Amino acid sequence: MDMQLGIGDMVEKTQTPVLIDSLSYWMVSKVEAGFQSACISKDGEFFLWGRGVFGDYPYPQKILTISNRVVDVSLGQTMSVAVDEKGLAWSWGTNANGELGVGDHEPRIHPFPILSLKGKKVTSVCCGD
Repeated sequence: MDMQLGIGDMVEKTQTPVLIDSLSYWMVSKVEAGFQSACISKDGEFFLWGRGVFGDYPYPQKILTISNRVVDVSLGQTMSVAVDEKGLAWSWGTNANGELGVGDHEPRIHPFPILSLKGKKVTSVCCGD
């Protein structure tokens, strides 16, 4: 079963839009979807769900690894990147080819800062396959 919908693991697909009840408390400002799904609230809170290197989450999970407000996110097939309000990029994924930019080939299940970009002001990101 797919979990990208964020409404439980028993729902595989839907023909019409469905409210994600667990996000009804937050005003969502950005949604990103692909092999996993993510959103950023108006207040910069960051949520992930679906199936990914981080595990299987049928409902949105608030990500606490990034202490600053999140302003952008992009989801790729094997890796993803979020940007916080201070311009620091955070990556997570399989990292089989060093695609996370963290200096090794170890997978990261939680967002990890790309320290080689510290001091730079990242404003947006885009990931692909």
